[in-house]
Amino acid sequence: MPDDCVGLPDAKSQDYRSFWADLRSARARTAEFRRIAKGGREVWIQATYTPILDPAGKLVKVVKYATDITAQKLISADHQGQISAIGRTHGVIEFDLDGKILLANDNFLAATGYRLDEISGRHHSMFMPGDEARSDAYQAFWQKLRAGDFVAGIHKRVGKGGRPVWLRATYNPIFDASGRVCKVVKYATDITRLITSHLAAVSSAQVTLGNVEAVAAASEELTASVSEITRAADSGHRSAEVMRDNVTRGEAAVARLKETTSAMNGVIKLIQEIASQINLLSLNATIEASRAGEAGRGFTVVASEIKTLSGQTATATENIARQIAELQDVSRSVDATMTGITGGISALHEASAVLSSAIEEQLAMTRSIAGNMHQAVDGVTGTTDSLAKMMQ
Repeated sequence: MPDDCVGLPDAKSQDYRSFWADLRSARARTAEFRRIAKGGREVWIQATYTPILDPAGKLVKVVKYATDITAQKLISADHQGQISAIGRTHGVIEFDLDGKILLANDNFLAATGYRLDEISGRHHSMFMPGDEARSDAYQAFWQKLRAGDFVAGIHKRVGKGGRPVWLRATYNPIFDASGRVCKVVKYATDITRLITSHLAAVSSAQVTLGNVEAVAAASEELTASVSEITRAADSGHRSAEVMRDNVTRGEAAVARLKETTSAMNGVIKLIQEIASQINLLSLNATIEASRAGEAGRGFTVVASEIKTLSGQTATATENIARQIAELQDVSRSVDATMTGITGGISALHEASAVLSSAIEEQLAMTRSIAGNMHQAVDGVTGTTDSLAKMMQ
């Protein structure tokens, strides 16, 4: 076995035997070869195996001219591995500088629903929604790529059958050995499900925002209503206090009336005693006039007048006593009524005080709820904006 092949795993292969058969037939071989160096280290060489013939045309030896390309080969393998890794996880599609499709891998075709023969040679605009392909922004998009600038972002595209497709993608200009842009390669990830979920979340968030705003508005209205009720309750409370003060003054007036009517009873008794004495005096005068005979006739007239006056006084006194008794009955009735009113107003005063306190607490609570609703509106608005920004 030639030393050049020591340690090669394919040294016994049919290809290796054919390789030496060609050389023995004076056919040179030039290629990249994998070889094993000392210690089992793998090396790559760019080599030419040249058969050497004698003047008679007989093969006498093979000369190998080789260059070590291990470093370049490793770099190339690394790059190829990265490209292969990208191709396994991303959709890849290539365009010429006019935007015509050159190649597309299976991931991209699966995302858009097309076969390669359905899109090869067609323009990128076939994936654009609506009239966007005729927009100035789309023209500027391709001008930027032709100028060597990459474009990255989330793009809405149209798949087969008009199905919306969302791609997180980068459009990368590829340069040739002279530094000129020769094509554009797009690396894309299908995020249609994610965007659809985000759209649903945005829609739900917007509905929630509307509901929260409605609740916040209702809370504001409730706060205003409770404030109005609070003012009314305070007014009622003050009115109850005024009524209580008026009833208190009324009770004092009734008490004074009772005292006055009680004092008038003493006056009536005094008048009744005077009328009785006058009546007794009239009786005595009549007796004395009858004893005096003709001389006491004038005195008899005076005694008669006194008796008449005494009767009128007694009658008037009885009327006054009856009216005072009625007045006392009325004052007692008024006093009982005022007592009832006082109790009712006291209860109303206490109830209005409790109501005012409860309404104040309710007002504070509704204000707190309204504040929380506004915070919720701000939170939901922020969430909606965040979701919307994720789609930009």
